[in-house]
Amino acid sequence: MLETKSFLELILESLTKRKVEVQSRDVIVKTLQDALGEKKYLLVLDDLWRVDSTLGHEFMDTLRGINTSRGNCILVTTRIKQVASTVAIDLHMLGRLARDHCWSIFKQRIFVDGEVPEEVVSMENRIVEMCQGLPLAASV
Repeated sequence: MLETKSFLELILESLTKRKVEVQSRDVIVKTLQDALGEKKYLLVLDDLWRVDSTLGHEFMDTLRGINTSRGNCILVTTRIKQVASTVAIDLHMLGRLARDHCWSIFKQRIFVDGEVPEEVVSMENRIVEMCQGLPLAASV
């Protein structure tokens, strides 16, 4: 599991497109503050699996303190409710897709030209059932 300093290093490297050579967490935070200035940002932490609650709060508090401009957003996606509740201020639980949306994603990914063979159409219910309303399953 990454610690706050490691997360901040990754963010800084992504922002500056350079390898971080600094060892101090405080220097990394100051460098992030300088790089962001008064800019607004959207930080996406996609598919988080584990977060220690102390680490999660420390990391999020540090990020919020780096740039206090209004309009900044940190978006965290996870499949694990405990992770979401650890880092989220405003939690949104997404439901499963409706059957027709699931089928639509499947068709778009598999049949680029839009022509679906009849033998596949006859298996629509089985395919949609196997996807269980999950967009990733439908697209894969």
